[in-house]
Amino acid sequence: MTFDLDGTLYPEGPARRGRARRLLAPLWRLRPREVVEEMRVLRAFGAARAEVRSRGEVGDVPALQWSLVGARLGLDPSRDRVARWHRIVYDGYLEAMDGLRPYEDVSTTLAELHRRGFALGVVSDYPCEGKLRALGLSALPWALVLGAEEVGALKPHPRVFRVAAERLGLHPGAVLHVGDRPELDGAGARAAGMGSALLGAPGVSPASHPDHLVLGRLGDLLGLVALERPAGEGRQVQGARGGP
Repeated sequence: MTFDLDGTLYPEGPARRGRARRLLAPLWRLRPREVVEEMRVLRAFGAARAEVRSRGEVGDVPALQWSLVGARLGLDPSRDRVARWHRIVYDGYLEAMDGLRPYEDVSTTLAELHRRGFALGVVSDYPCEGKLRALGLSALPWALVLGAEEVGALKPHPRVFRVAAERLGLHPGAVLHVGDRPELDGAGARAAGMGSALLGAPGVSPASHPDHLVLGRLGDLLGLVALERPAGEGRQVQGARGGP
């Protein structure tokens, strides 16, 4: 069983707000140029990331994305510049996660799934290890921690999910992927031949996404009889989603 990380195991909203506060902090120190620079980098990164995603399997994701960032900023992506851009985008987000906790039922649910014999994996578009440490989830019995960048494509490309299944030693049809974004997690898992479950969100329901199992909260997985089988897809499990 594999899980998306951002928005699935923890709430992204507080992290995004924390990042915005940290981004604007230099204004109080009369250093607006820092704010402008970081905002330009973040905008360029967002556009570059969308372009990388649209190209499918690209090989070296970081090299392409930083090349696209440089082109948008009109700057050569030298080693020093890429290192700074990496700190702004990746390290800045990790700093904003300081003190953030997972959804309340995450640790107990994952531990119980492992006790029941399920191999557990994290499959994210971004590097996972630092975020798992920040959330206090790194000590869980993960059989797989996969950042899509390392396999040369981003979600929803099926390669991401097929590599995850391969590293778990399982056929894709024996894996259930749980995420929060139908267009990335749901579509990618289904294209790879996996079962898929979506955590409840506005616009996500059995009627709107009949090919996916729809959950109210992660802990609802424990009440399912056949988690690894797609026969339960399209059925909604009731329950409010917990928060920190």
